[in-house]
Amino acid sequence: MRCGSLSPDSKLPEGQNTLIRLQWQKNGSPEVLRNLLLASPKTKELNLADVDIVPEMFDAMLRMAELDKLTLFQCTLADGVDLSQLKTLKQLEISSMNLPAELGHLPELEKLRLSECTTPEEFSLVDLPAVTRIDIDDHTGGRSLHVKDAPHLGYIHTASPCWEFMVFEGCPSLQNGSFGGSDSQLKRLDLRRTKIRYGDFCLNYLINSKKVEVLTD
Repeated sequence: MRCGSLSPDSKLPEGQNTLIRLQWQKNGSPEVLRNLLLASPKTKELNLADVDIVPEMFDAMLRMAELDKLTLFQCTLADGVDLSQLKTLKQLEISSMNLPAELGHLPELEKLRLSECTTPEEFSLVDLPAVTRIDIDDHTGGRSLHVKDAPHLGYIHTASPCWEFMVFEGCPSLQNGSFGGSDSQLKRLDLRRTKIRYGDFCLNYLINSKKVEVLTD
């Protein structure tokens, strides 16, 4: 079964618990959404927009043992909601949300995309052993980005001009990336113990600008 947007009165067919995609928007009742999640433990893809994710609803999400893609748009995470508990995720996309100081500890995650989010001044992505690509677009608030323990990360795109400091630690497979354009505020980029070297094409603009301290092996 494949679902689009569901109304507050939507009900699953009797015995149906194998949704492929569940999409929900703010006009739906939280209680109805929670019940739908509980009735859909085999859902593989979940899209939520303008939803307040409270602990009771998140507990239902944790029971979705086959969930591998989660998309959140303008949602609010209540106290006690920790996305790192969603251990089966392979893709995570978050847009227009406030993020915690640390995001990670997702053992199966392969792709992470953050768009137009607000982060604390110091923001960390940690313990992502399977991730191969990270995209961060147009964030606000953060000045420091620390990516740690992502051994299979090969590419990162950080188009946001706000970052002043970026550090990559435990990312030995990182070999390419985009680290900001002409409006970048970047002051220091630490790429030691990655595959990126000082003369690589992806660093040419930063090196030529002479505004950024670039550290490589």
